Amino acid sequence: MDFSFSNIALLILVFVLSGLLFMRQRQIKNLNPVGNLPEVLKRLYSSMRTSRIDGNIQKVANEISQILVRDLASDRILFFRRQKNHLDLNYIFGIKNLPRSQYRITLSKKLIDQLISGDIITSPAKYSELVGDQLQLLISEENLNLAFPVFWKDNLFGVYFIRTSLSLSHPLIRLFLMFLNQNLSVAYHVKRLESNREILQAKLNALDSTKSETVIDSSKEGPGHLIEMFSLYNVNDLKADVADRLKAGLRANRLLLIANPDDTVEGEANLSLGLDSPGFSLKGDQFKKLFGHLKKDQTYETGKIKGLESEVDLQRNLSQSNLSQVTRFSFQNDEPGLLFWSPRKGSPRPETKMIGRLEKIARQAMVNAKEFERMEEMSYTDSLTGLYNYRYFVKRLAEEIQRAKRYKRQVGMLLFDIDDFKLYNDTYGHQWGDRLLRRVGEILGQTLRSIDIISRYGGDEFCIIMPEADKATCGVFMDRLRKVIMTTDFHNKLNEFEGRVTISVGGAVFPIDADSAEKLIYCSDMALLKAKAEGRNCSIVFEDELLRNSRT
Repeated sequence: MDFSFSNIALLILVFVLSGLLFMRQRQIKNLNPVGNLPEVLKRLYSSMRTSRIDGNIQKVANEISQILVRDLASDRILFFRRQKNHLDLNYIFGIKNLPRSQYRITLSKKLIDQLISGDIITSPAKYSELVGDQLQLLISEENLNLAFPVFWKDNLFGVYFIRTSLSLSHPLIRLFLMFLNQNLSVAYHVKRLESNREILQAKLNALDSTKSETVIDSSKEGPGHLIEMFSLYNVNDLKADVADRLKAGLRANRLLLIANPDDTVEGEANLSLGLDSPGFSLKGDQFKKLFGHLKKDQTYETGKIKGLESEVDLQRNLSQSNLSQVTRFSFQNDEPGLLFWSPRKGSPRPETKMIGRLEKIARQAMVNAKEFERMEEMSYTDSLTGLYNYRYFVKRLAEEIQRAKRYKRQVGMLLFDIDDFKLYNDTYGHQWGDRLLRRVGEILGQTLRSIDIISRYGGDEFCIIMPEADKATCGVFMDRLRKVIMTTDFHNKLNEFEGRVTISVGGAVFPIDADSAEKLIYCSDMALLKAKAEGRNCSIVFEDELLRNSRT
């Protein structure tokens, strides 16, 4: 009887454990519905980066369609691409013999507003009254359960209607689709900018062939060459290019561009770009008075501007600048700017049309450059914490090391992670783990020096690049950061967490500990491992003996 009872008890225990194992597998699937998400994102990034920056929409769209089928369990896909005032059916998957021409969506302002201002994940039923009866019927018949718009700011490029078996309420699905939206919208946006560039090229070529007047007096700088500014995606490079063109066109010995003084410290005008004009500046009130007395599209001699007779200090400043000419010139419609220069002897008075035309094209090119920089910034940002990501960290570390080599300086690097973070995740769930990571990121932003660069290295690891920091500086900061985290109250009543979080930190310094970026990362990692081995809640600065110990 005892033996039989034991067998029955053992059998029940096996069933219970099997059930628990099955439930755990279901939980794991629910926690990460995309499978190996880090590997998927890595593959997605590497395959899409070049295509999106080149504006190769077809390659990006094909990759996204494959991802929707392979990683998001989609067996029905419709993609409508924007064509002026309507959306055309551009891609079909899983539905045979569907006549594309019958499913055009007329774009109303209400539909556009809903698509670009709503949630990235929503039900197609939300747009049922705005997409037409025929498409509404198709969505219902095919059980399409996800609408996924593709847009950049206020620019709508298209919309997906999808059927997927995954849980649409899962936060990872939302983040994943946001990543897809970013890649496809960037490709569309770059393509649009390039199309605008081609249109402007055609207009300027037509202007060049119908008018004998040149925009800039140089064999290299005719009207058609101005469009080259649209290939400059860095704001500072564009400003430098415009200054060079102005200096050549005005035959100037000296030239200075001054931007809006409201953006500067202590009222000094921002000398955004100066050529051969050292020592000249305008206080904020002087800039505003001078700008207010200049009429648009006119040039003035700095000593003969009416209305400034009583401004003795301003007159003296202008007369001592060795800049004899001035006019309005700005890179943005809402940003005042001044252009000063001194022409070479014998140079004719410049045509105001030349300056105005260059200013107009420079403004359009500036919009292009700033949009591109914003897109680049998005690709460098960690979506969870808002900090820089690993890609940006690698880029900046290489730059800072090159700068340190050039000027014979030092660069510190810190690597730290949250102690027992896996246990925290397993105990309270990944959503609370994400909140903890975000909070740590906020604390870092409040603790760092302004010149330091903080990135999320991956998982619960963070890295900090500290330009011009020696070992003593790194050691002091590491200990201070550790104590700030340790004394911060992370208590949360909802998950009954007592509020104590600690970190382990490892640091190394270039070129004392390493002569390359790769070795600097390795040395910081060795120091972090040593801090973990010391019992956590510890900070260690790298020493050579760590490598000797690791070999033994």
